[in-house]
Amino acid sequence: MVWCSGPMDAFHRDRSPGWAKIDVPLLSAGNWGGQGLHLRGNVEGFVRSALALKLFVASATKDADIFAVVRVFDPEGVEVTFQGAIDPHNPIAQRWLRASLRSLDLDVSLPYRPYHTHDRGEPLTPSEVYELDVEIWPTSIVVPAGYRLGLTVRGNDYEYEGDLGDASLTTFKNRLTGCGPFLHDDPQDRPEEIFGSRVSIHTGPGALSRLLVPVIPGS
Repeated sequence: MVWCSGPMDAFHRDRSPGWAKIDVPLLSAGNWGGQGLHLRGNVEGFVRSALALKLFVASATKDADIFAVVRVFDPEGVEVTFQGAIDPHNPIAQRWLRASLRSLDLDVSLPYRPYHTHDRGEPLTPSEVYELDVEIWPTSIVVPAGYRLGLTVRGNDYEYEGDLGDASLTTFKNRLTGCGPFLHDDPQDRPEEIFGSRVSIHTGPGALSRLLVPVIPGS
């Protein structure tokens, strides 16, 4: 079922998909802002679909960039992506965090929505383990039985592994690989000697790396 914010006028009706023509198991995702799929209006359960990732990491250098990607796979293990505002191969949700900007505003942070101050840099001590809270864009998705959710933690931008076809725009120099045209590949912002080294993820007693995923129970 598709939920809209109000009556659909002729302009939006002419530009909306023909939902009656869909005859396969329906996966739907909504992402409020950013490069995720944009639906007209909210999707049911949206306000209960915030995601948050807690990681315990150690870097070989004084900093690290974390690229967190939430994905969905069909029963054969093939990734399912969604049409975004620009990019045709968006994952469910993603977000990024620079470890030196990990400081939180504890007055407004919530377990499912860490709020980073971004008011100071705190370089890492190489090989020391640090706790990071990564906010991931809210999303809502209906996953058919047999499909799986997955989390990928990367050191660079997400890249769709399937056939990209001719996904590109003449107004952007970058090919569309799942992040839209906005990539984190500026060598001045991400020098290789700092952000091209090893980053380790720790988990276990005292360092429980985890992803918070709310589930709406069935009726």
